[in-house]
Amino acid sequence: MDSPPRLPLTLISHAMWSVNVRTALPDRWDEIRHEAYRRAGHRCEACGGTSGGRPLQAHEYFSYAGDRQVLLHIACLCDVCHSATHLSRTRSFSGSNRVAKEALEKLAEVNGWTIRQAAEYAQRELALCEERGSVRYRLDLSVLQRDFGIDVPSEYRADGGSRGLLGRLLGAAR
Repeated sequence: MDSPPRLPLTLISHAMWSVNVRTALPDRWDEIRHEAYRRAGHRCEACGGTSGGRPLQAHEYFSYAGDRQVLLHIACLCDVCHSATHLSRTRSFSGSNRVAKEALEKLAEVNGWTIRQAAEYAQRELALCEERGSVRYRLDLSVLQRDFGIDVPSEYRADGGSRGLLGRLLGAAR
């Protein structure tokens, strides 16, 4: 497990669950996700599958730098790989041990791990997510300009906005 996983987990703190490309740019989301599907040849970028007739999912990969949650890539994933990337949320909301087990098995399979290795990786990522939970991040979608030619509003660029969408949401809630 020395190299980065082919299918990494995306464990985002609860405060950031509703702060994403879809909520920041709702009028552009369908265009962005369909372009991600097209670029991936309508196949899952993790396992190569086609989702067995079920809809493909657009998944946002982020990195964290200081107070910024930086969009790196929008991937096309099948529904099982997408469930695996959000393993803790899948466990919480699926209401089914079978769904969570299938997601963990997919995480192991795609990454060439045993179930135990996948579970250990998930525990480490969950601990990292919990550390991030106390930070209020600014959403940085600058990559959409480069990769999709979308004019990203200044509040979602590395060089603009005071607190971005999360700041506006928190301000509105007060």
